Amino acid sequence: MKADPKIRRMTADAIRHHLQGLYDNVTKLVEKLESAETVECIMDLKKEILRRWIEFFPLSEATCYFCNLHDLCETCEYAEHHGCCVSENSDYAAISSALEKLMDALDNYYKGEQYDEEAEGQNAETTA
Repeated sequence: MKADPKIRRMTADAIRHHLQGLYDNVTKLVEKLESAETVECIMDLKKEILRRWIEFFPLSEATCYFCNLHDLCETCEYAEHHGCCVSENSDYAAISSALEKLMDALDNYYKGEQYDEEAEGQNAETTA
């Protein structure tokens, strides 16, 4: 199947938009991370960076070639092989569900715990 230039451009533009959003969000967080004064603040910012990566994952109608090409799943070539995206059994739904589980798992990445100063000094000596 040959790609339609207009649809290809729409899809690329949408993905570029997601990428720019990710870049803008993560850049601001990294700038905050660079001036963070505590390990706890760094961990909290890193958690937010990880969340942004998932939030800007280009898995939407706008970033899908076939969604841009078709109005209905019934005429979609992708759906023939992977199921209609809105179906619970589709590959799209499986990826979307995995992203949701990953987002939930990030709740455990950093829970607000405090790290003592002594452990930090020992770690710095070990890695020096």
